[in-house]
Amino acid sequence: MLKRYSRNPFFLLLWAVFFLLLTPVPGYCLRVALTTIFVEPCISTCQGLQDMQNDLAADYCLAKDIECGMTNPANPSWKVGGTWGDMKGFAPVGKDHDNKFTGSFDGRGHKIENLYINRPSTFIVGLFGSILGDIKDVGLKDVNIKGGENTGSLVGWNNATITNSYSTGVVIGSNKVGGLAGNNAETIINSYSTAKVTGDREIGGLVGANWFGTIINSHSTGSVSGNNTIGGLAGWTGNGMIENSYSTGAVTGIVREIGGLAGANHSTIKNSYSTGVVNGVKYTGGLVGWNTGSVTNSYATGDVNSSLIVGGLVADNQGPVTNSYATGSVNGIFRTGGLVGWNWNGGTVTNSYWDTQTSGRGASDGGTGKTTIQMKQEATYHPIIDPDDPTDPTHWWDFTERSDDGNEDIWKIDENISYPYFN
Repeated sequence: MLKRYSRNPFFLLLWAVFFLLLTPVPGYCLRVALTTIFVEPCISTCQGLQDMQNDLAADYCLAKDIECGMTNPANPSWKVGGTWGDMKGFAPVGKDHDNKFTGSFDGRGHKIENLYINRPSTFIVGLFGSILGDIKDVGLKDVNIKGGENTGSLVGWNNATITNSYSTGVVIGSNKVGGLAGNNAETIINSYSTAKVTGDREIGGLVGANWFGTIINSHSTGSVSGNNTIGGLAGWTGNGMIENSYSTGAVTGIVREIGGLAGANHSTIKNSYSTGVVNGVKYTGGLVGWNTGSVTNSYATGDVNSSLIVGGLVADNQGPVTNSYATGSVNGIFRTGGLVGWNWNGGTVTNSYWDTQTSGRGASDGGTGKTTIQMKQEATYHPIIDPDDPTDPTHWWDFTERSDDGNEDIWKIDENISYPYFN
């Protein structure tokens, strides 16, 4: 319920200054319009979360951790005939593109626990369905979510900014399914998911499909499985970016385009890595299954097991791969390489390496093979191609030891002990 105060301009000005100078009061959100001041109580119940659907343009916040176990018919607190009496669980707030959420949501560091959704035939599924409003500082713990296309725990279809948020539990859907968001068309920053994610195609540990979206400083650790275009972080990414992000969960695909970080990359991946085991049948890579975008300053350490077109870093490469490496065991039958399985159609591999010993592969369709000890020496990553310009940054990797080069100081290495890792 909104409390409406005097519209006297002088009175309004005094109140506005007073509230803006105060530290936000726990349990309340403040929203100031030109003629009215609104004080909105923060949400403190699961019913309050569901009631957000009654005003999709409002600004919301959480007053405390919220228990939503009552949305699940298997929970003793569930009641027949209640808000969730249809046994489908929570109804996504902003159910479709014609009824999208356009306000804002501030979790204030609180979490929502045991959210249950069972809507396998619904097009957009999550705590929020389709959104334009920003979401920040909220956790979803132990979700149990089943939806159709565009399914995620927090958001089904994201056209806004998600910041400092996370999810745990289980997410199941058909196409474009992610641990945090089903389809991301905007920005996800400083967020993660540990959820187990399962679906058909375009399935990712964090995001199912990253269309025109940006993922920064984010990660996923849950297992991911499906048929086509399956990735540890994102199933499909196109016309967007993945930066400073990683995935560690096992990735399993039954058909093709399977990658430790991304199943298919048609955008930019940089300063990112994957460590999980990757199992597929065709176009299976430690970092990316099918690449037509760019991969820069990235690496994969997980084992890769497949049959056709298999790479320790990238399986099918048709784009630029630069300053990257792979160390995992690589097992395949046709077009199998320690770094790249098949490099064609304009694909390039520059200053990139694989460990010939740990991979069990002496060949790759691109890149340079090195022994384990060589892979743990900084000199390996500074080949002098042009003796007249030995400091050209295109000729070697940017390690912190060379801090006078004017670059970003991306890499570090413990000489003879570790592979390169991010600064």
